Amino acid sequence: MNRLLLAGIAALGMTSGAAGAASAADWNGVYVAAGAGYGAWSADTTTQDHTTHVCDLCVPTTQGGRGGLGTVAIGFDHHFSGTKFVAGVFVDGDLASIQGSVQDQGPFYVGHETEDSAISEGVRLGWLVTPTTLPYIDLGASQAHFKGSSMVDNTSPSTPTGYSVSSANRGGVFFGAGVETKIDAHWSWKLEYRYADFGKATLTDSHGTSFQDDITFHPIVQTARAELAYRF
Repeated sequence: MNRLLLAGIAALGMTSGAAGAASAADWNGVYVAAGAGYGAWSADTTTQDHTTHVCDLCVPTTQGGRGGLGTVAIGFDHHFSGTKFVAGVFVDGDLASIQGSVQDQGPFYVGHETEDSAISEGVRLGWLVTPTTLPYIDLGASQAHFKGSSMVDNTSPSTPTGYSVSSANRGGVFFGAGVETKIDAHWSWKLEYRYADFGKATLTDSHGTSFQDDITFHPIVQTARAELAYRF
C-alpha cells in the first residue's frame, strides 16, 4: 500500500511538473515589458552658410553622445505549432538622455545635442534553442526626437552667443538582436542590442531672424537594453 501511495505521489508530481514546464514554454499571446538601457549616438556633420550655401566645413566631422534610457513596450507573439519559430509584432517607447555635442564650424560655436525620446514599431522572429530560451532578430521603423540647443563660443565656453540650433524629429529604420528567457509561465527577461539610422537632418544655427549656418546632421543611434516582460 505504501509503495502504491508513493508511486501515485511521484506520478502526480511528474504530471504537475510537466504541466508547469509546458505552461512556462507557452510563447503565444500579448505581453508588456519595461526596462532600462544605455545608448550612444554618432553623427557625421557638415556646415554651410545659411544664405550663400558655401561650405564652412565640407569634410564630414563626426559628433557623438551617450547616456541612459528607460523603455516600455507592448507586443504580441505567436509560436508556430510543430516548429521552433516564434514571430511577433511590438511597439516600444524610450525616454532618454543621450547627450553629446553639435558644432557650427563657421564661427566655432558648440552646443549640446540630446536624444530625449524615441518610439519604434517592428516585427521580430525567433528560434527556440530550448523551450524557454528564445534568441531573436527584429527590425522596423523608429522616430527619435533630438532637442534643440543653445550655442556657446567654443573658444570661450562661458560666453553665450544668443544663437541656438533647432530641435529635430527624425524618422528612420532599425534592426536588432536579442534573447528572451522565460522565468515562469508569465515572466521573462529580455536583453537586446539595437542599431537605428535616422537619416540626414538640417539643424539651423539662428538667432531670431538672424541666420548663421546650416548643419547637416546624420545620427546613428546604438542601444543596449534589459527588460522584464509579463505575458498574459
